[in-house]
Amino acid sequence: HRFVVRAGPERFRQQVAEYLKEAGARGFDIVFDSLQGDFLLPGYDALSPMGRLVLFGAASLTPRPSTDLSLGWRTWMPPSLLGLIALLWGWLTRPRIDALKLPGDNKAVLGFNLIWLYENFELFDRLYEELSALQLPPPVVGECFHFAELPEGLKHLQSGATIGKVVITLPPPPPSVPISPVP
Repeated sequence: HRFVVRAGPERFRQQVAEYLKEAGARGFDIVFDSLQGDFLLPGYDALSPMGRLVLFGAASLTPRPSTDLSLGWRTWMPPSLLGLIALLWGWLTRPRIDALKLPGDNKAVLGFNLIWLYENFELFDRLYEELSALQLPPPVVGECFHFAELPEGLKHLQSGATIGKVVITLPPPPPSVPISPVP
């Protein structure tokens, strides 16, 4: 496996260019992006002709944990208010891809939301079966945290410095207590 580590958009762009040069490739056939934000355009630029950029999230536009979106009094406290301002600023300044450029670049941008599939069980089942039939290798697990370390695991995930999956392991269930019938 070869990993490109997010270390800012320019470093990301440089790592991708180095990999493509070493591989002798013009670009990637497909790029999956769950962040958008600063990494959207470098991902798009790394596509080969006929390449597809698949957007399936916008983690860069997720509010910070300290941001209270309830619109109660806590929303207007400094940590929450600053989080709201940062969220709004990120949304207003987010990178954009001009749809009129797509035919000339010979690239495609697709977006989907897995939650939509929850209401389409037959399609979800069919897609799951097709995906299972591919017999893909399991995902890379980068870090494991015990359930008691959940806050640290979440901070690590939110840091953007992860490679692979962040797994939270649960404690074993307590032994079941037999229930005797009431006479």
